[in-house]
Parts: sequence; C-alpha cells; structure tokens
Amino acid sequence: MSSEKDSEIGETTFGIIAIFTTIGVVGVAMTNEGGTFVTWFWMGIGLAATCLLYRLVIIAERILDTT
Repeated sequence: MSSEKDSEIGETTFGIIAIFTTIGVVGVAMTNEGGTFVTWFWMGIGLAATCLLYRLVIIAERILDTT
C-alpha cells in the first residue's frame, strides 16, 4: 500500500510539472518570449515542491502521533 501512495505522489508531481511546462510552451508560441516558458516552468517546480513538503508534514505528524 505504501508503494501505491508513493507512485501516486510521483505521478502527481510529474503531472504538475508537465502541465505547467505545457502552459509555458503554449505561452512561448503565443508571445515569442522565452521568459514565459521559464516563468511557468519554475511555477510548476514550486507548486510540486509545495505538494511534496505538504506530504512530508503529514508523514512527520503521523510519526510523532505514533510515538
């Protein structure tokens, strides 16, 4: 069961980055500015990192509750 949750977290993280990267590529096609891609890419990285940090907080709370 733990490996199922781990793969779900990985898929969610990859999905977030892929969606934001796609939006960045479309934005570059519309504006012809590379900064649009970089902005959306880093926003995706930031959101994915936030999701992973939230997951770490939940795990830490579970560990502290069991001790």
